[in-house]
Amino acid sequence: MRLRNCQTLSLPSPKLNIGCGYVTPEGYHNIDIAPGPQVQTVMDIEHERLPFEDESINAVLASHVLEHLAHLEFVTMEVCRVLKKGGLFEVYVPYGRNKAFNHLRFFWPQGPREIGMVDFEPRSALLPWRLRLNEVSERGLPFQWHLNRYLKWGPNVGLPRELHFVLERVSRRDFEGRFRS
Repeated sequence: MRLRNCQTLSLPSPKLNIGCGYVTPEGYHNIDIAPGPQVQTVMDIEHERLPFEDESINAVLASHVLEHLAHLEFVTMEVCRVLKKGGLFEVYVPYGRNKAFNHLRFFWPQGPREIGMVDFEPRSALLPWRLRLNEVSERGLPFQWHLNRYLKWGPNVGLPRELHFVLERVSRRDFEGRFRS
């Protein structure tokens, strides 16, 4: 799988690639639930804390993994914990509703805002993120939108569309300053 417009490739190590599967770009510490040829750490990211110190990682990549997670809040809190201030959380997920049997959630362009919501604490809180990039790749047939709109025909050809967003970890003070006037 190609990492289109990847923002974290050029950042210095340490960098994590969570739920890596077979997407293992060079320079990342690869973490997956199953062993593989390029996997350095085998663990369940939904139920285990990431084995890294607080604020010790420059970037975290999650390519086509968040849609499979039942405990997204726990994972995003762990990513926030290990990322340094200014660190990037880069996410690739399928865009919108799809027919994959193992996708537990679907993502739309407002998805990055929902990533910051944490509802399982005694009081709701927002994780301190700043949205740096939010794009939907339009991969498919030329004029596919027109075919769907005017002919009510959506051919299932080409690669599926993908949502790509990058969140920057900011300090709690900077994050809360956005809400003051």
